[in-house]
Amino acid sequence: TASTNMKTDESDNVKLTYAFAEGDYNNFNIKLGKQPLYTLADQGLVLDGFFSGASASFGRDAKLVVQGGRWKLDDVENRLSNVDATDETANYWGAEILYNKNKFNGGIGYHHFMSDAFRWNKISKDQDNDSAGIWTVGANYNFDKNIGLGGSYARNQKADEERDAYNIQLNYKGIERANKGTWGAHVAYRKLGYGAALAPTYDTAAYMVGVKGWDVGVDYVPFKNVQTSIAYFHGKDITKARGIDDKAKVLFGRVSFFF
Repeated sequence: TASTNMKTDESDNVKLTYAFAEGDYNNFNIKLGKQPLYTLADQGLVLDGFFSGASASFGRDAKLVVQGGRWKLDDVENRLSNVDATDETANYWGAEILYNKNKFNGGIGYHHFMSDAFRWNKISKDQDNDSAGIWTVGANYNFDKNIGLGGSYARNQKADEERDAYNIQLNYKGIERANKGTWGAHVAYRKLGYGAALAPTYDTAAYMVGVKGWDVGVDYVPFKNVQTSIAYFHGKDITKARGIDDKAKVLFGRVSFFF
């Protein structure tokens, strides 16, 4: 990973984002090293980032996924990354049961994090508790090749503030990066309580959690292996510290090249 500011002709050093070894067998998969951490049952409502450790999955249509390791809080943009904590890397373990067959997929999961940041960020119920225990559930149904409807819910049982998060989303069509002209769109209503949605996968949420409202977006492939994305979030701030009923708006755009 690297970044470049073309206006000032300045670049930072290239750094290794993640690397892991993987073994893939008939009904068993294992990964060791620094790897993506994506909460599958809720389709990224809780977290989309990376962690260092081990992950194993068992099964085919019905699948058990277990993970354990360490999650660095500032690997992705989230409320915890700016907390002045003595332990900036959380111990992590999680387990999910998933089912995917025909037009339906869904699952349930539990994710446990332990770090000093949870104590000082008022996510925990009291300052003696330095952990988060998040239950998740989600499901998605594809009515045909163009229309899919899904929902997910997460709850941090150890949190005092904003311990719930949910996403209800309608998807239409979808892109194929190798096929010029393909496109997809979504409309969703989300509540992203920062006690449960630690670092959600949604593009607009990379800049704001502790909000609820509507999110719409479109993806388009103007050329082969080139993807353009635009999304807009419109809602209100639910974080008490920032004031109730404040408006929350995010406009996001991106162009991605694949090689």
